[in-house]
Amino acid sequence: MERSLHNATRMRSVTRPLLLVLLAACVGEAPPDIDDPEWEDESEVEGIGNDEAALNADMSAGFTIGAKLRVCGADGLNQRAGAGAEFAVQAIIPEDAEVIGLERIDKWVKNDWNGTIGWSSNNYLCAVGAPAVGTPGTPPTTSGSESVNRPSAGSLRNAVRIGEHPGYVVADTGRAATYGTAETMYWLGAAFDHMLAEQPTAQRPQVRDISVQAGGRPAGAWPHSSHHSGRDVDITYPTASCDPTTGCRLVNVSPTTIDATATWLLLETWLTSKVAHRIFIDSSLYPVLRTAARARGYTNAQLAQWFGPVIMHVSNHLNHLHVRFRCPADDRSCRP
Repeated sequence: MERSLHNATRMRSVTRPLLLVLLAACVGEAPPDIDDPEWEDESEVEGIGNDEAALNADMSAGFTIGAKLRVCGADGLNQRAGAGAEFAVQAIIPEDAEVIGLERIDKWVKNDWNGTIGWSSNNYLCAVGAPAVGTPGTPPTTSGSESVNRPSAGSLRNAVRIGEHPGYVVADTGRAATYGTAETMYWLGAAFDHMLAEQPTAQRPQVRDISVQAGGRPAGAWPHSSHHSGRDVDITYPTASCDPTTGCRLVNVSPTTIDATATWLLLETWLTSKVAHRIFIDSSLYPVLRTAARARGYTNAQLAQWFGPVIMHVSNHLNHLHVRFRCPADDRSCRP
């Protein structure tokens, strides 16, 4: 298989939800509920086209004629008669099979699979022996779980269910989205450990949707364009006063109601450990979060490396933050 090419042009935030509703109707899925308070569409800052460009750039930099490549992130990869989806499929290369790269044109790689020569999408070819995209040495360095492919078009193998923690409440969203990779659970726990160690009186936010057990987009209402591969987590913002049983509710916060210090302590863990790929937060909260960070000794230069490149504004993130972790080092079929 090769993933269908998405339009790289970023659509207006008003237009895209309508298109998603129409697309869901065409393929027989339940349409996204854009009025759901948890509806989120990160494509306004991170379109599929951007991911394609990054993958192509990585491939261009590392492609060497005659190098061995491995099928990753797909159960079977089409090998076609030419460099394009319009050409006939002449073979299906199984996952983890190795091929020899012969030539590259745009997103297509000419390859030799056991003497059969054809063209395949580079989105599902990884360098043999190269680490997965992510941060080497992320604890745990190996695990049985695996994040497969991308957050918006992926799945999850050997998922780990979130456990209890004194720092958060696991919300019942009715979607059974309480599963992720072992690494996701580790870094969630580490952040809340840090928050409570530095601010023992911090209130307990809700950890809401992560992924369903097998990943992917489940049947029924699903207010996310991502959360497919066990690396995305929604968390309500800590505030000054929250119910000790149900935690901090899913309500819009403001610069005066958010507990900026407790929120920053969570972010601090992920940012300084370099395990966050993206953190989606409403930009109206940036000033108080920067103030909290400066109070802990961070410089403007450090903040400039985080606000914008990692911490990004996305609509409908005034009632929760969304952290997306990097691919675990040993998840070789994971894509950013």
